[in-house]
Amino acid sequence: MSFSRLLTPRILLDTTAVFPPSSSVVAPSLSRQLRCTRTGGSPPAPPHRLVARRAMSNGAAEPAIYGGGGGAQQAASSAAARRVTLATLRGKHRRGEPISMVTAYDYPSGVHVDAAGFDICLVGDSAAMVAHGHDNTLPISLDLMIEHCRAVARGAARTFLVGDLPFGSYEASTAQAVGSAVRVMKEGGVNSIKLEGSAPSRISAARAIVDAGIAVMGHIGLTPQSVSALGGAGCHSLLSQVFEKRNVLVYHDLLGTFQTSHAKVSPKFCKQYGNIGDVINRALSKYKQEVETQSFPGPSHTPYKLAATDVDAFLNALKMKGLNVAADAAADAVEYTDEKEINGTPQLKHCRAVARGATRPLLVGDLPFGCYESSSTRAVDSAVRVLKEGGMDAIKLEGGAPSRISAAKSIVEAGIAVMGHVGLTPQAISVLGGFRPQGKTVDSAVKVVETALALQEAGCFSVVLECVPAPVAAAATSALQIPTIGIGAGPFCSGQVLVYHDLLGMMQHPHHAKVTPKFCKQFGNVGHVINKALSEYKQEVETRSFPGPSHTPYKIAAADVDGFANALQKMGLDEAANAAAAAAENAEKDGELPENK
Repeated sequence: MSFSRLLTPRILLDTTAVFPPSSSVVAPSLSRQLRCTRTGGSPPAPPHRLVARRAMSNGAAEPAIYGGGGGAQQAASSAAARRVTLATLRGKHRRGEPISMVTAYDYPSGVHVDAAGFDICLVGDSAAMVAHGHDNTLPISLDLMIEHCRAVARGAARTFLVGDLPFGSYEASTAQAVGSAVRVMKEGGVNSIKLEGSAPSRISAARAIVDAGIAVMGHIGLTPQSVSALGGAGCHSLLSQVFEKRNVLVYHDLLGTFQTSHAKVSPKFCKQYGNIGDVINRALSKYKQEVETQSFPGPSHTPYKLAATDVDAFLNALKMKGLNVAADAAADAVEYTDEKEINGTPQLKHCRAVARGATRPLLVGDLPFGCYESSSTRAVDSAVRVLKEGGMDAIKLEGGAPSRISAAKSIVEAGIAVMGHVGLTPQAISVLGGFRPQGKTVDSAVKVVETALALQEAGCFSVVLECVPAPVAAAATSALQIPTIGIGAGPFCSGQVLVYHDLLGMMQHPHHAKVTPKFCKQFGNVGHVINKALSEYKQEVETRSFPGPSHTPYKIAAADVDGFANALQKMGLDEAANAAAAAAENAEKDGELPENK
């Protein structure tokens, strides 16, 4: 835990307090991993050439909750766009055409990069800094790099994908290097790998990987994995890149995602093509404000209804169970809607990444499918790991079967705060028949309320109500003495939760239609800004207007240019010497080279 986090007031549990409406956001590094797929025990992704965007990962029909129509469009667009290959890149290089490249780390950015038409996308080990909050690239593991590669590969069907070999995965021997490269290709679904450095051992590793039939991208100059030997993130003697034919920027940098405290990971040479950080901040503030003023969700974002013929039966069933106040709340909700036109390791790493960035909110980590169902003992062990290794303050588990109630009770008795989850429970889609709303009949509506009460009895401090009609959510909220958090459950819950990417409008591309739920209101249009910024960056690379002098910060003294050119000529690299001299002359015209000393 960082010192700054200790100084920042945290939101803590106070079960004696009255809970006002509260807002909750599923962070981007958790994204939709647990809402749309089974993460526990998922088989490795196939090689990238076989990766295709599917309507559902399990082959089920398009679900009712999420917007449809994406499958045919995806197939058509993927067929229309030719995949970038090594032959494509060699052809562009031979013709002297600039090659556009960007670094990205996840599925949404992969789709945006693909849609913008980039030639190369590097899944870089800089994810350690940008996505996981570390101070350098060294901590990221090979397994986690493969996870990032798979995520980008699912989104990028056309772009040539390069996966970084992280520190510690190839230095020991050529056999280790080849083994790691094979894993990145087979499990990560990329087309090539990248490794850093030019020491003899690195050259041998690169040659061995190429001999194994794997394309390799080299990396020299400032090699971040050698930060210890280089004495920090300074620059080596690099000549101006004005005439360079290939340029690469990090997705988050060129979009302006990082502001204020993130300055440490925004390099001087990056031009900002968008101001996503400002859009995100405004959208999150607007969402929080609407939740606290109870203006969200309104009728247009409360899509799940209880059939009119079932309303009276549901109210009577509640009264028969002695839940008269809950019945009154459900009746009020009906009136309102009528009037208004009515494996767990990757998950731990996601938790740690969010914990590094979020110093104030109460952090709740989801227990993924497969890590708590078999026994209460295993559930407690998994919950302990989420708190100790993930840096969370509480855990959430899904469902209300007797085994889940026992698990929740055992975890609470172990001293860990638990949030329950009823209604649509995404981890149980094989039983539910897909991502479909729950509580739409009398029996299922009563079951939602009973399950919520059982979770309260087990010691849960809160319950998530997902995709249930507003009267059912109102009844459950009234019957409970703990707060309810709604998602697609109407405005009568104690608080609301939306997924970060949904409320920010990141899912703008047709490929994302399958995962944008009907109940989500868009508080920002980040997707449009992203597409515009990526297109502008690609255009400037192709027209050679980027990088200009202001984004070429690393200099070689004018006195050293001649010496450098002479050294190149002695190596028999006359064309390289001429290119260096031309670049130096151009930089001097722009006042970019330091004067002789």
